[in-house]
Amino acid sequence: MTYRLYNRPGSGGFVVEAAFALADEPFELVELYSKAGTPLAESFRETNPWKQLPTLILPDGSILTETAAILIHLAAVFPGKGLAPLPGTPAHGAFLRWMVFASVNLYEAVLRTGYPQRFTADPNAVDATRTAAVTRMGEALAVLEDAVDPGPFILGAEMSLADVYIAMLFAWYRGEIEAPRLAALKDGVTQNAIVAPIGRCHFGDDKIHQRSPDRVIAGPLPIAVRIIPAAPSLIHEHNWNPAFASFLDMAQMFKSEPGGPGLPGRARQ
Repeated sequence: MTYRLYNRPGSGGFVVEAAFALADEPFELVELYSKAGTPLAESFRETNPWKQLPTLILPDGSILTETAAILIHLAAVFPGKGLAPLPGTPAHGAFLRWMVFASVNLYEAVLRTGYPQRFTADPNAVDATRTAAVTRMGEALAVLEDAVDPGPFILGAEMSLADVYIAMLFAWYRGEIEAPRLAALKDGVTQNAIVAPIGRCHFGDDKIHQRSPDRVIAGPLPIAVRIIPAAPSLIHEHNWNPAFASFLDMAQMFKSEPGGPGLPGRARQ
């Protein structure tokens, strides 16, 4: 059994697909026919009790959830592929630090911004919850801005999965911030020839309707199942142009349902 990834276009699972592509490892992609920001079918609880994406089924059949946990695991499974520094090194400690920091402070703020009603029992506090989340995320991004030194990536000269993760979350920020180092980090990620076509498929013009499934399974949760080959043939098969707009521009093209993550704000560069 190979890896099976449950995902949908426009979701945080983009970075997991990017991880497999960067590792040049095949995996099975199960794409859910629904927009990011809309509820998943109740039947998906059988796969993930928290009913969230991405969800990764490991080769032994066990289930792995939480984007940061999936990325850290894949970096350990595929050492030497440039996904992260080697475990036990100071650089790997920094990798873990910023992965967890981004998950706790950035991703959580994105959720509170897009779904504020989940985080308050007071209907009159929804707007305040969203506003506080945007403010808090800006404070966390300021910490990362200072940490990208000397850059251009969070750990220095080499890009890691932490950079892909941070770039995606930075693009979803709705506030305004002076963050030239983060802007350069994001540009470095979006210009990567392996990551670029994955991002375009999720946030650009190549949406789910342009992904030809190997087979379609009918049922209460319609899904398209296709085998995603390793990175070089993936790019060749679809003839995607890696020179696409920044994640900020892509996110502006992607519009979620009301109450979803929605459009980010402007990041002054």
